[in-house]
Amino acid sequence: MSKINPSRTRLYAVIGGGHKNLNNFESYHRMLSEILTSEPMEIDLETTSMKVKHSSKANA
Repeated sequence: MSKINPSRTRLYAVIGGGHKNLNNFESYHRMLSEILTSEPMEIDLETTSMKVKHSSKANA
């Protein structure tokens, strides 16, 4: 189960956007501008995925 804090989390949706065409959407550029110009928040690194250890894929 995820421990996302809704008051500090925001989903930015780019309707119709995909991995290779996000830069073609005005909403993408507005979203980036909002993120880049917002005030930095204090982040508790113990509650992030910074220390997650991923398992390697087993060769079949």
